Amino acid sequence: MKKIAFFNLNRITYQGGAENYIIDIGNKFLESGQEFVYIGDFRIFLRIFIIIGFVLGNISFSECKKLLSEVGKYPVKDNRVNFPVEVINAGIFLPFSAFRKKIGSLTQKCDAMLVKNELIDMLLFRLLIPKSKKNYCVIFTSIRYPEANTFRAKVHNFFYLGIIYESLLKKYDGLIVSNKADEELLISHFGIERKKIKYIPYGIDLNKFKSEKEDWKIPRIVEEKRKILFVGRLEEQKGVDDLVDIIKEKNKEENNYQFIIVGDGPSKEKIIDLSKEYGNIIYLGSQPHSKVLCIYEIADLVIIPSHWETFCYVALEAQLSGKPVLCYDIPGPNEIVIDGVSGKIVSSQKEFSDHLDDEYEFDARHFAYNFSLEKVIEKYAEII
Repeated sequence: MKKIAFFNLNRITYQGGAENYIIDIGNKFLESGQEFVYIGDFRIFLRIFIIIGFVLGNISFSECKKLLSEVGKYPVKDNRVNFPVEVINAGIFLPFSAFRKKIGSLTQKCDAMLVKNELIDMLLFRLLIPKSKKNYCVIFTSIRYPEANTFRAKVHNFFYLGIIYESLLKKYDGLIVSNKADEELLISHFGIERKKIKYIPYGIDLNKFKSEKEDWKIPRIVEEKRKILFVGRLEEQKGVDDLVDIIKEKNKEENNYQFIIVGDGPSKEKIIDLSKEYGNIIYLGSQPHSKVLCIYEIADLVIIPSHWETFCYVALEAQLSGKPVLCYDIPGPNEIVIDGVSGKIVSSQKEFSDHLDDEYEFDARHFAYNFSLEKVIEKYAEII
């Protein structure tokens, strides 16, 4: 029996792709007879992250206030989490504190430590956490933002492509990537040996995927209209400006579309204003995953105008639901969507608009087979 720990400063109950992935693989490790523990939920740093997010324009002032007020209230775990959670506190900075000794004893008993590739997580892990037998960095966050138009993106690229980040990467026994582009970047930019990199795409727990869906009567749906769905955080990365432009362009002419938008974020006001301007937009805000699965069912096409991704759960979940995907040719989505079969991969905003009416028929079982969580666990087992 192996003991595995995941180090991530964020709270495990955060509804992010990385945290949902950790919950899924942690529960699967337990089912396979392994021990798994989550080390993180460091609330002091979470407050700092929230403030930095506001300064960099990643979250609005109102969202910043809301998150700061909630950061001490959320539960450490919920009913999705079956493994123990070790909550980090300020004692981690004190060399002889009981908490530091507790974490040190726990990590040294681990056969493997998995660490999220956020710069601050990697720094604190390197400085404060005793090493286990093997240590792996899992690439969840994009290392390079290809379109660095905002201050936030420029700052990200400055640090994540710099010498400090490179030195941290090279301290690990291995690096785990979910797309081939990240693998090539690690080799070409940082000089990482290919043999140290393991390609493990994300996976879906198919039993959970089928059972979690919540029946929901979505408001204002018109059955005879073609329903175009966007699901994601409303920010630069996800291509919100492109989404707005596409909707405006299509609404200059008579059409039979309903645009359904699910998500929250700093660009939310743009979507709210757009929904007031056009009657064929249904903005549903942020919704629990169980309801999102229901929304996929009524869509005719799922669009992903993201400018960069690491993987893309939306692309995978949409196709598992039998819905085609329209996306840009970027790492992540372009390794999931089968161009011309399960959707279309395009290179420009004009092509996006031109392909909203395309029809596709494909077998969703392909994605169930190639992106199952069981396969993910098998690949982890090979290295742990």
